[in-house]
Amino acid sequence: MIKYIIWIIAFGFILESFGVKISILVAGSVALLVGVGLGLQQTLNDVISGVIFTF
Repeated sequence: MIKYIIWIIAFGFILESFGVKISILVAGSVALLVGVGLGLQQTLNDVISGVIFTF
C-alpha cells in the first residue's frame, strides 16, 4: 500500500514539473469519488442487510 502511495506522489510531482495543475486533478477526483460513494450507498446497504438477515 505504501508503495502505491509513493508512486502516486511521485507521479504528482512529475505532472507538476510539466506544468499540470494538481489541484484541478484532486478536485476532479474528489468529485468523482463522492459520486461513486453516493451511488454505492444503497448497494452496500443491501449487502449489509443481507448479511444481517443471514444470521
